[in-house]
Amino acid sequence: MEKTTKPLKNIQRLWRRNFKKNTPKVDLIKQRMEITYAQRRKLINSKPLIVEVQENYPALFSPCEIGNEFKRLTDTELHKIFESSLSKAASKILSEVKLKSQLLPIVMKHLQIEDKTVAALLVLPVVFLSFFKLYEEETSPDYVVDAAENADPFVAVIGDVMKPKCCYIVVEKHIVFDTANVISAASSLFGLLYACNIHYTTTTLETYTFIQKFCMKLSDKLKTPRRVRTFVEKIRE
Repeated sequence: MEKTTKPLKNIQRLWRRNFKKNTPKVDLIKQRMEITYAQRRKLINSKPLIVEVQENYPALFSPCEIGNEFKRLTDTELHKIFESSLSKAASKILSEVKLKSQLLPIVMKHLQIEDKTVAALLVLPVVFLSFFKLYEEETSPDYVVDAAENADPFVAVIGDVMKPKCCYIVVEKHIVFDTANVISAASSLFGLLYACNIHYTTTTLETYTFIQKFCMKLSDKLKTPRRVRTFVEKIRE
């Protein structure tokens, strides 16, 4: 038992002592996370609460290590491919949304954003259903958690979407970590779903399926929802 628990205790200690410093030992953390990978998957596959996973593997909850874990699981670069795919498709996504008159009153402020990649990311969930929630800059973390309607994962954007004060990743009414911008927040949330074996909810199934199959090029045996297939066909024309 001592040999099994020692790597876990070491990584918890490394996180608390080093990872929160200005110059964390990222390579060492990554190495220890690789050593404890099988042990971590066993815990996650037992479907624990997110707070239990975070207590045992605090280093996992950062954009950097979420990206590393996603690569271990899928052999795919998370953040780079997410942003690159979205950027390439941004103009077509925005053009398609502009044709949907019923959406224009909802997405008009997003369509005015100069950064097309950010604009496409913000309108995409509106086409399906959103995992973004926007808050004023003075909004407190406690308010974000208390106002959460359910335990579904979402991104809380605090302040201006182009230069947010921060973006919280919220799971099970618990802020698990934060990022500096909406692109990183969206890819980190998607990666977290894989890393922590969190199933897509009914309300966000179409949005995450689009990200999974169109942006990340990850297939599975599940049938792609019709609206996602139709939307992908149109932006590929």
